[in-house]
Amino acid sequence: MRHAVAALWQSAWLSMRRGQPAILPDWILAGGLATVTFYDYFLNRIHGVVTPLALLLLVIWSNAVLQTHVDRRRAYELIALGATFQAFAVVFCRYYATISNGGAAAALQKLLVIAPASAAIGWMLIRSGRIRQYLSWYLLVAMLTVIPAIAERGLHRQLLRSGRSYARGGAVRALVGTPQPLVLATLFVAMIPLAFYLLGRWRYLGGLWLLAGVFMTGSNGPEGVGVLIFLICAVPFIPRYFMRTAVPLLVTLFVGGLVLVLGGLYWWSPQVRGSSTMDKSNGYREALYWLLPRLLNSHPAGYGLAGLPTNTWFFGTNVKIVDVSQSIDSEVVYGAAQFGYFAVAAFVGIAVLASVAIARHQSLGLSNLSLTLCGLFTAMHAWNSLSSLWFFGVGACAALLLGRQVGEPWEGLSHGKIAASSRPLADLIPATG
Repeated sequence: MRHAVAALWQSAWLSMRRGQPAILPDWILAGGLATVTFYDYFLNRIHGVVTPLALLLLVIWSNAVLQTHVDRRRAYELIALGATFQAFAVVFCRYYATISNGGAAAALQKLLVIAPASAAIGWMLIRSGRIRQYLSWYLLVAMLTVIPAIAERGLHRQLLRSGRSYARGGAVRALVGTPQPLVLATLFVAMIPLAFYLLGRWRYLGGLWLLAGVFMTGSNGPEGVGVLIFLICAVPFIPRYFMRTAVPLLVTLFVGGLVLVLGGLYWWSPQVRGSSTMDKSNGYREALYWLLPRLLNSHPAGYGLAGLPTNTWFFGTNVKIVDVSQSIDSEVVYGAAQFGYFAVAAFVGIAVLASVAIARHQSLGLSNLSLTLCGLFTAMHAWNSLSSLWFFGVGACAALLLGRQVGEPWEGLSHGKIAASSRPLADLIPATG
């Protein structure tokens, strides 16, 4: 933990160095972004649209531009360009909301406002060398959020919210400040590689602590991904075998995708069977991937921003018929419903990008890959916090692979610094715990 605290102090010190141009100190902006990510539900209660998050992203972008560009005039031009685009995007989304249904307007906000701004911030923080400060704040807020998550599970009630409660098997699923248990679980999973990156000798304990947070949400898919990511980080021979190059990992992803395709075509059905809540949840995912090839066949370009129309596709259960448009807990299917093959290709592209980026910075690549894998069970760009963090990682991974330079030496899952791309990945993994 002291390594994470030291990184936070370093963030504050770097932000307050005399003569460094900045709108606000990095530690304030990083802490604000991390808090907004994990407590997004309350931001939505304050303001019904995405404007507060858009403003925060714009300020972070402006800070990163000032810290990256020596030419002050060029920096101000980029800031003005970003502010103009952000203002236009927000106004256009407001206008679009008046002429379309709420679902289409909300999707447009995610894709036009949050996604490009978050990706640009990830890119700029890599270039400015300040990505570590932001990752430290994400991790700190996540570690603290595990405490109320455990309390909610143990006390059988939501601590910070009233109204709707999520339960499975008689146990309350932790929400804390997120709108849905799957969102909180996915955020915790993405933080596990960061714990191994930042916590030094406490990395195993930190990873287990975050994994416990995942299990407090009662989310089957993220639980499996969390265990997988923890093992990849913790067991030395697994990273050596799967990450020396990206090829074994890409082959593994290809096989997984092939299983989904074959299952959707031949094995699964639109009938959700099972008596327990867990069986029904697993059956619903199978039914979603049964729907995917048929959805792409009938609408190769999707239905547009509004997604699946009501009363179009149905699943059967033991007690009733379910309209699929009411709940699509899969980024692949949710994206395909909007944009067809284009969304599926984008999802695959992000998975490949994250896999290849692992060789440049293991924790960033693994974190973004874990988010992408959780997209098999969660509609990522349907939620402000998840779409922001996901595209933040996309921009950072792209900067690692496409940028001509990086702002600081990178580290492996062990905490000894190494020069970027100067050593093979196997050398970055400690031989023993």
